[in-house]
Amino acid sequence: MDSRDYVRMRYEKRLREGLEDRSGGQDQPIGNFEKFTKGVGRRVMEKQGWKEGKGLGNSQAGIPEALENEGQHPKCKRGFGYHGEKLSSYFVKKAKPDFYISTVYDKPKDIDQGDPLLRRHPKTSMKYRGWLPGGSIGPKR
Repeated sequence: MDSRDYVRMRYEKRLREGLEDRSGGQDQPIGNFEKFTKGVGRRVMEKQGWKEGKGLGNSQAGIPEALENEGQHPKCKRGFGYHGEKLSSYFVKKAKPDFYISTVYDKPKDIDQGDPLLRRHPKTSMKYRGWLPGGSIGPKR
């Protein structure tokens, strides 16, 4: 719970107790927030037939008060204005598996296993590593 939630809870408690009236948004005319934007949106809406205190649209069924700008939705966890825990903007690289493919030209290492006792080699194991004429294509024809 953050401070906004706490203030909202106190406001709703005061409404239930009758200490606060619901006319908080009607005391301020819609143009208060437009003193910095020069009222461009208000002028466009007035040209379309809007009057202060009425809703928008043909039937004027919309809300008559302007919405308050409260910033981001509490569940939106990115962008300018996010004040929660910092999220990493990059993915953590996975550790590469440690594979080693040896050839005949490499010196044997500790990871090169010898022949297992009393067991067969797996089917993927090379049983003969000598040179053959023709390489992997086969003998010359």
